[in-house]
Amino acid sequence: MSKVVWHLGGWSNNWGDRALQVGTSQMLKDVYDGDLQFVYVDNQKTYFSENLIEKMNDEADLLLIGGGGYIFHRPEDNGRSGWQFNIDTENISKIKAPIAVYGVGYNKFPHDDREFPDQTWESIQRVIDLSHVFSVRNVGTYEALENHHIDLDNVTVVPDAAMFVKPYKFNHASLANDKLKIGLNIATDRWEMRFGKEPQEILSTVLGVCKEAAEKYDAEVYLIEHLMPNDLNKDNKEYLRSRAKEILGDRGHIMFEEMYEEMYPPFDYTAPMFADLYRQMDLVVAMRGHANIIPFGQNTPCIGIGEHNKVKWFLDDVDLKDLYVPLDRDTELNINKLRNAIDDVVSNIDEYKYNMSLKMAQLEIIKSTFVNRIAEVLK
Repeated sequence: MSKVVWHLGGWSNNWGDRALQVGTSQMLKDVYDGDLQFVYVDNQKTYFSENLIEKMNDEADLLLIGGGGYIFHRPEDNGRSGWQFNIDTENISKIKAPIAVYGVGYNKFPHDDREFPDQTWESIQRVIDLSHVFSVRNVGTYEALENHHIDLDNVTVVPDAAMFVKPYKFNHASLANDKLKIGLNIATDRWEMRFGKEPQEILSTVLGVCKEAAEKYDAEVYLIEHLMPNDLNKDNKEYLRSRAKEILGDRGHIMFEEMYEEMYPPFDYTAPMFADLYRQMDLVVAMRGHANIIPFGQNTPCIGIGEHNKVKWFLDDVDLKDLYVPLDRDTELNINKLRNAIDDVVSNIDEYKYNMSLKMAQLEIIKSTFVNRIAEVLK
């Protein structure tokens, strides 16, 4: 029997969210014995007005919300709720389709001084109360909600869906070598909220460490971007690429330029190939949350860098907390920590991969148990 799922998330411009989109839909299709049709609703562009709620109620057998960094307040969006589910609080009760929330994350940037409005927590609580199931993507988010006095009796911690994307073999000339491959991801958006110091200095230093490692281990470095250029990040992206070319030299690959026509912009149908790109890396040094999560799902060791709690919380949850390297509190100290982390992973790759596979098996069970609870409303 055919069922319709309205899937609400950030589906526009970001490889991490595209992988999450595909991972979530795959998980649900794996457990539902029938045809599922997905209507993908971009939460960054959509206000759930009474008209849209009525249409969804007429069409949807399930409203699936998340995952990703959903508990995120951007005043410039003029949202009604204080988080990424843009709906008037009093209209939440008008939703008649069953609600399932998968793996939403607390996503306040470390140097963002804008506070969540009080309505955020009332809105989240009402969605929790109305949901068939509700889950967050890490223990850190669970504790953040607890600190805001959310009733968590019906809230579960589940692994982020982006780690469950099934890879599809991606062949590219830059990958056709037997050298050690180091993936590098540096976020180019919201620098003023990510860094407490001058970002250009920190990023150049990170590139320098990767160049050192490439020379030490006869490796290649692959700069892997998740976000497409826009008016807010275009200058940052151009700066990053120019510095990467200057510092990495012939050891470096700017994947946005080398494989643009094949892999960018992000789409659901190429997400399995993007996951395979991370699968082919030997290790990854990454600032974005999903640039750690996707490699982990492909059994590629990941070193998390930067100040965002979501990176630290993820690595804590998957027993890789020693591979988290903050950058802006004591740059010199942490750059040495980054060097040591790279050396440790390179020297012990097989051990890391084995331990990660054991953890992944545990997470598969948690994921499957929760997704089966979602599928109950479709049967």
